[in-house]
Amino acid sequence: MSSTRVTVVAAVAVTLPSLWLIKRAIRRWIEFTSTAMDELPALGTSPPTNRKKHGTVVICGGSLTGLMCARVCSDHFERIIVVEPETWSLSPEACIESGVTGLREISKDGVMYNCMAHKRSRVFQHTFGHAYQAFVLLALRKLFRNFDERALARGAKIGPAHTNTYIDGHRITEPAGYGDKGEFLPETLVATRRTYEALLRSLVHEHCPQVEYVNGTVTELDTHNISVTGVNVRLVGDNGAMVKYQCDLVIDATGIAQAGLKLLSRTFTPYSKSAKLVNIREEYDPQVNYVTIEIEPPSTFRANLARIQKQHAIPGPDLDKRIYLEGYNPTGSYDNHGIWTAWVDGNRLNFIAGGWDSWMPLNIDQLRTYAEELEVRVSRPLPKWWWDVMDLLEPVKDTSTCVEGKIRSCSRVRYNTVPGMLPHNFIALGDSVMRLNPRGGQGVIKLTIGAATLDGILRRMPEGPRSPSFSRKFFQLLADRTDGIWELTRDLDYGWHTTKPCKGHTLETGSFYRWYFSGLAYLASYDRYAGKVFFAAGHCIGPSFDLFAPSILLKVVWNALVGRK
Repeated sequence: MSSTRVTVVAAVAVTLPSLWLIKRAIRRWIEFTSTAMDELPALGTSPPTNRKKHGTVVICGGSLTGLMCARVCSDHFERIIVVEPETWSLSPEACIESGVTGLREISKDGVMYNCMAHKRSRVFQHTFGHAYQAFVLLALRKLFRNFDERALARGAKIGPAHTNTYIDGHRITEPAGYGDKGEFLPETLVATRRTYEALLRSLVHEHCPQVEYVNGTVTELDTHNISVTGVNVRLVGDNGAMVKYQCDLVIDATGIAQAGLKLLSRTFTPYSKSAKLVNIREEYDPQVNYVTIEIEPPSTFRANLARIQKQHAIPGPDLDKRIYLEGYNPTGSYDNHGIWTAWVDGNRLNFIAGGWDSWMPLNIDQLRTYAEELEVRVSRPLPKWWWDVMDLLEPVKDTSTCVEGKIRSCSRVRYNTVPGMLPHNFIALGDSVMRLNPRGGQGVIKLTIGAATLDGILRRMPEGPRSPSFSRKFFQLLADRTDGIWELTRDLDYGWHTTKPCKGHTLETGSFYRWYFSGLAYLASYDRYAGKVFFAAGHCIGPSFDLFAPSILLKVVWNALVGRK
């Protein structure tokens, strides 16, 4: 063999493995930066040194985000203090029950309906249905060793993550299995907010007895150089007495109040820095109206479901064993009506209906009318069996409850864009960083990714919040993993003409992504690979980058050129 051939063979032998390694490295980087899946193996375990960090964490807010932060921090810090302004949520009762006190009869536009009254006065979504993607359940199982048992005992449902979803009238195909060999489908959780919060609160109290709870509100941060040294808390009761806590890490979990930004803006000097901090918040108004209608079916309901499934030859799991029965999700391209149907809290059916500038059905009869309007607007109607289910509810329709919701503000605080201006031991997550349109059901997944990201940062940085780069690295990785959720939700909201966009945007902003998402949804209605990628990205167990893989991108463009079937 000539020397030239030897050189070529040697070059190929060296290059091919190198290219494979480079491709694999790039893939691993994409997966790490765009999902929190790499954080799961260590989540809920002892820190690498088996020793907790000396110091105190103050968590501002004791709702879902604050509770998840308390659980994560309990693996890493000696002292955790949760400051929560609502008195009832800190009571032992809040760990045991949902806080529902009865029903209130409400009259609106000549229609009478029942609404659940509850003690959770600071959370308007307390009795709403909630969605939980597969990643949420994976994380909860790591954080709480007996999660499934406790969740099922509360009436929550756990099962394969079939969403049975239509997008603009196209039913999204779902993988029979997911994984390297496609041998399993991840499971998901369904429960109302009231059930999930009581469950989470009780689990945190049991697993983290060292966590301290203070009934009050953080009013001011004490800072020195580039760190927060303490927080000032106004206590509830005691004539509004003030108390100060020294801290090594402060976490803003105040939700939609986004108090951390306000506290930082008041603390910093000169005023030019304060003004710049205020400008990192962007906001738009999606003009979304929606309701949750909840009802307990009659005793013969489940038996009749089996008959309906057989009659209509409905494939897949039994209707009474599904997590989500059916969902129709509009993109704004030609409709603003959405309807989702799921089992919640034992034997109760939950209907969520609404959309951009949508009227809100208040009872079962109006829900029928709402669905009929949807059928007129879209190219493919709701399945016949869905109407049979509605017929089965007729004998008990007057027992339904309804809760109205109006979303007039979605916002994002871009902390990652001002790393040099933030204390290195201040972070924020959940709604404190990003408030999304709830129609996407992404509130809990967003805060769960944030909690997992915090855990991972603490494990990879032995200095923890004492490191000058702690806050910067956390906010950048959090943005890498969640900004795509914000941008897609925002751009889809811009597709409906009543949305009031962010400052500097028009409703044309994001038009390419709306076009692509519509084409992708159509492709995923018949292409199994596209459906699998769509499923993984939607459940945050696979990178959304895969949605733009060449094979998928080319098919979306081809369908646009030749027309849809």
